[in-house]
Parts: sequence; C-alpha cells; structure tokens
Amino acid sequence: MAYFARLDENNVVLHVTPVNDETLIDENGNEDDNLGVKHLEKTIGPGPWMRTYKDRSKRGNYASPGFLYYPAFDVFASAQPHISWLLDISCGVWKAPLPQPSLTEEEYLSGKQYIWNEEAYQADNTQGWVLETPE
Repeated sequence: MAYFARLDENNVVLHVTPVNDETLIDENGNEDDNLGVKHLEKTIGPGPWMRTYKDRSKRGNYASPGFLYYPAFDVFASAQPHISWLLDISCGVWKAPLPQPSLTEEEYLSGKQYIWNEEAYQADNTQGWVLETPE
C-alpha cells in the first residue's frame, strides 16, 4: 500500500490517503508516483498530492495532518517549535541549537525535566534549557 498526503496552499498536510500499489505500476512494470497522483485527482480531487512513506525511508517523517511539507528539503516535519531550532533534513526532526543536558538520577526520580526557553536562548546563546518540575 502506498500513501499520499494532500497539501493545502501552504504545504500543510490536510489528510493522508492510501492507494493500492497496483495503481502506481506503469505499462513497463515500473512504479510511478504520478499515476497515484492522477488516480487521487480523479477520485478525490485536486492536490497537490505528495507521497509519504510509513517506513520513513524517504521524506523524513510519515506525513500526518498538520505536518508541513518542506519542498526545499523534500521532507515532512512538524511545525518549527522555536525560532532558533534547525531542521535536520536527514530525518525530519527539529533540533535545539544546544544539546539537552542530562538529568541526574535525583532529578529524574523527582519528576524534573528540561524545558526549552527561547527567551533565555535569545538573551544568551549559551543558555536555553531550563530545569523544571512539571505541575
């Protein structure tokens, strides 16, 4: 089974639709995503449609409603969580500009966690992770 994401005008994923593998096979026995797109345009409506992969072998992530397609990188990813975070195009994951510190055993057992604080990072780019206890 192949899967295609329907995008809006801002490249936001609206929904994902399955397409039978046989639909993608051309007259020479080769797989052609364009055949899947044509099938979806005929049966559901105009796209744009973009193929997504459950095994994440291509395009970073399996598309989900609300994800964005980044055409410059040919990747699906969630929205950028913070202005300073960068998209790792090899896997479609947003990464903080600083590595997250490790919790001590005591911090872990007390339920503490590190939360990204964009204001702290913007004020001093050597800071950003803040240790907090969830409510």
